[in-house]
Amino acid sequence: MGRLSDVRGCHFWNEDLSLTKSFPVTERFGVQLGVDAFNAFNRVNFLGFVGDIDNPAFGQTTGASGGRFIQLHLKIAIPSSQPVEKPFQWLAIPGTPQ
Repeated sequence: MGRLSDVRGCHFWNEDLSLTKSFPVTERFGVQLGVDAFNAFNRVNFLGFVGDIDNPAFGQTTGASGGRFIQLHLKIAIPSSQPVEKPFQWLAIPGTPQ
């Protein structure tokens, strides 16, 4: 018979969430704490299915994507020791005063 190449697979649902909170430690230093959740609601996403009519596994899924993944992060903000004189010099338009 052949393959069913015009058949579409399942819908793909993926919700990612991120929460962060910044805390000032001193006047110059700060800390940022956060959590990221990828595929936060842990939905199953099927990758595909067997489309060959002659195959005994016809119509069955070939796999699923990974489940929920959660990561924590901590960022410490340390100010630069040297002041930046021209922070956007690379955006300067030629022929204009700088």
